[in-house]
Amino acid sequence: MKAYLIGFLLGFCFLLPVQVSAGTRFFNLDQIDDGDPGTPGAKCDSEGSCDYHLHAICDTSTSMCICYDGYVLEGNKCVPDNDGIPGSFCNHTCNHTLHTTCNLTSNTCNCEEGYQQMENECIPGNDGIPGSFCNHTCNYTLHTTCNLTSNICNCEEGYQEMGNECIPDSAGAPGTNCSYECNHYLHTICNLTSHICTCEEGYEQMGDECKAGLHSNCTGYNNSCFDEFATCEDNTCVCMQNYTEKEGKCAAALGWECTPSSGCEDPLAECRLTEYGVYICQCPKGYESNGEECKRHVIHMHIHEVIDKDIIIES
Repeated sequence: MKAYLIGFLLGFCFLLPVQVSAGTRFFNLDQIDDGDPGTPGAKCDSEGSCDYHLHAICDTSTSMCICYDGYVLEGNKCVPDNDGIPGSFCNHTCNHTLHTTCNLTSNTCNCEEGYQQMENECIPGNDGIPGSFCNHTCNYTLHTTCNLTSNICNCEEGYQEMGNECIPDSAGAPGTNCSYECNHYLHTICNLTSHICTCEEGYEQMGDECKAGLHSNCTGYNNSCFDEFATCEDNTCVCMQNYTEKEGKCAAALGWECTPSSGCEDPLAECRLTEYGVYICQCPKGYESNGEECKRHVIHMHIHEVIDKDIIIES
């Protein structure tokens, strides 16, 4: 890069080209301070005349103090050149740091794809693996989240590290061992006699969850109630329309889907498997539905009796 010094000789104005450099770095003439000898950018006359400032040397070809290679001018000091360090400013390229690339939108040095930042370096990327470094997100590994305080990938709540994966955390699930409490699973309690996680009163185990029984508190999301024919209304599990509570279960009305365990509202009805593979409440043989209940099927017959007898008429 060339700069120009304006000079006057015998009344004539002329421009003197000057090459001002520090390795691959250049100074603006605005930074020259003739009043502070040895300041980078100031005039000098010998190699030792810039030693007053650390990491500065006299460029005898231009008679100016410049920074050593690997240093850049910041204010009136020569400081280490951070060119290429992830997060540093760049125009087109990021030098001095392996596996970095310049983001031309943000003008920031980033690690190349497949590499991740570790302090001032770009190391092979284990993006998302629990325990690996992260900036904002942890990609490529399910159920991981970036801790923005430590910049480390951790498993999400409810998951635990197993090798390089995050698997469901079974601690606290119904049926698992416990010492004092059962974490991560709603409505579980540690039985201090058996030291086994069990469901709280009013809740029933379904798989590795404790779901709300009828009249128990529910969260409102789908399938939060234990009974498949119950729904969560006003945070309480109640039977759906066309189902009636019977012995703690939701029993189906005639013509509605049922399960053999929940049964039917009508004590005479049967929960039978249809040709479509669905259990439906139906009246048994010999009974018919009047829309609400099963009634015995009655056949009305009219019997006309013909009497065939001899009648004697006396005259």
